[in-house]
Amino acid sequence: MTIGDFFLSISPLAGQAEGGKPFQCSYCSKEFSHLSSLESHLEHVHSGESKHVCDTCGKNFSSKSNLTAHKKIHSGKSSTL
Repeated sequence: MTIGDFFLSISPLAGQAEGGKPFQCSYCSKEFSHLSSLESHLEHVHSGESKHVCDTCGKNFSSKSNLTAHKKIHSGKSSTL
């Protein structure tokens, strides 16, 4: 199943209470309140694309923020406060 095929089968979960998370990922079952959040999740987590690559070790990341946090490993800086 491709991401495009998946979008054809998206529908809110039946029986969800108002204010719940009616959209569910068919790959990992994670639930979302908004369709746009599910679409973003699919693009970043399940698309198989890695748009951001670490120059130091070559590890791939789907988001720039994850790459930035990862780079702190190489600089010796902690990512925690």
